[in-house]
Amino acid sequence: MSHRNSNSGPLDRKYFMPCFLGWAQEVDAFRISVTQHRVALDILLAGKGGLCVLFNNTCCTYIPDNVHSSNMTDALNILRQLRDKYTV
Repeated sequence: MSHRNSNSGPLDRKYFMPCFLGWAQEVDAFRISVTQHRVALDILLAGKGGLCVLFNNTCCTYIPDNVHSSNMTDALNILRQLRDKYTV
């Protein structure tokens, strides 16, 4: 059984999409920044084997680029359709 928040309304729908899109852009920018810092650290630490060797491979991580994935695009398109359907 779903529960609808009595406080939700056109205002929520009006601001939800821009917030969601802004969040996606922020995450994308953060991912790029972290990747740039990682490359810089690897270059500076190349003589010692790179960043991961220095930390015994415990720091090697992959930051996925889900902001540009088809799943994210599909989800945003569905949200846009819902917004357009229910916006008065």
